[in-house]
Amino acid sequence: MSEPENPLFRILNPRSICVMGASNQTRRMGNWVLLNILTSGYQGRVYVVHPSDKTVQGVKAYPNIDSLPEAPELLVLVIPTTIVPEVLEYAGRKGTRRAIIITAGYNEIGEEGRHLQKKIDDVVKRHDIKYLGPNCLGLVNWRLKINTTTIPFDGRAGGIGLASHSGSYISQILPLAEDMDMGIGELISLGNEGSLDIADALDYFYTRSEIKVVGLYLEGIRRPAAFRKAALRLAKKKPIVAIYSGGTPEGAHSAASHTAAISASGEIMRGFLRQCGVLQTQTSNELYEWLNVFDRQPLPKGPRVAILSNSGGPSTTMADSVGRSELELSHFSQQTSSQIKELMPHTASHQNPIDVTFTRDPAIYSYKLPRILGQADEIDGILVYGVFGSSHWKQFLLRGEDRIPPMAKNQLSEVSDYMGETMSKAFEDCGKPVIGASFNLRRDSSVRQMMEKGNIPFYNGPERAVRAMEALWRYKKIKDKIHNQ
Repeated sequence: MSEPENPLFRILNPRSICVMGASNQTRRMGNWVLLNILTSGYQGRVYVVHPSDKTVQGVKAYPNIDSLPEAPELLVLVIPTTIVPEVLEYAGRKGTRRAIIITAGYNEIGEEGRHLQKKIDDVVKRHDIKYLGPNCLGLVNWRLKINTTTIPFDGRAGGIGLASHSGSYISQILPLAEDMDMGIGELISLGNEGSLDIADALDYFYTRSEIKVVGLYLEGIRRPAAFRKAALRLAKKKPIVAIYSGGTPEGAHSAASHTAAISASGEIMRGFLRQCGVLQTQTSNELYEWLNVFDRQPLPKGPRVAILSNSGGPSTTMADSVGRSELELSHFSQQTSSQIKELMPHTASHQNPIDVTFTRDPAIYSYKLPRILGQADEIDGILVYGVFGSSHWKQFLLRGEDRIPPMAKNQLSEVSDYMGETMSKAFEDCGKPVIGASFNLRRDSSVRQMMEKGNIPFYNGPERAVRAMEALWRYKKIKDKIHNQ
């Protein structure tokens, strides 16, 4: 017997969408929501309801829900707080069973808001309507090119799922996702969780084979038992990465006014999430960095890592970070050490970390050494620092236009993107996680090439790369433990 359809499925995979709250006036939140839906590439039917305008953003507008040619599968509301219950009543009568209530002003503002929430509760119960929100930004399903947030996205589709109590964590991070070349799958803004909550989201992501990793932004957990059951089931298949805000008195006060969440102390939540098989990050940057690495890289078989660098300082920082982590530096076998030593200049270190410093043969650093490390049995993961491409060399060419001989210019042009291309090929099919660090994520073409074509994540600094590798190893241990219980 197949598992029943999760109520979130038709919200995230609608065949038709109706937006209420968009108009031909410029400064309306609903306008940006509708514009995103219309311009992101969604192939389903889009309807607009407006009491007076005949068209909105080039789309025919209907005066009310009753006049729509069909019951839309998903209703998106960006309308005044007080009329939401009434509109949901009309939608329910029409036959709509899924909604997103972006409108705020309910449980999070006090008694008046709770009274309006009660009206919504009565309507949705009567018509069996499930919804996201209120006080949310809806969703992004990038395989279907649906984006109901107010931030555009033109990045890559991939295996990342995210459920958040904050709309900003699925919308304002979209430019960051483009910069990191993150593979966005399905993002869910839960808001006040008036209908569907974080446990429902975990159950939904369990059914989605396309989603490889699940992220959570939490301000509280309303149904701890349901959450724990859903998380442990999901963690057997996919990593769950969470950040919790609300563990201090100041954070708890902010969460209550933000989404009406009831928070627990940071220590209690850390212990609870650990019991649920959830990895907890320390910072919001880590949340997205770890999602990125889980989407792109395999799990390591063990904690042993090798460091490959062309700079002594960053490689030492990496080694120091490894020493403070659950990872360990790999001890090279005699065979691996001999292979490395044959390639290295006398000024370089052939121990772990491998510090190449400078070599006239770019293939040593970008291909030959990576191949050796990728094939060595005593290495479980590889950390790389120091990849430079055309942006680096073009700067030299521009600055030294009148000083560099023509032959040297040609050589610089030829080598410009060699490193990223050859290193990506060297690490292909090695079966080990490879993570890079660079201080030039946006500017350097070879770094971009390794991220976009080699599927290797890069992070802004050596410590961040180590933390991401440690996250892979920590989840490997969690997964093994759950399966052995």
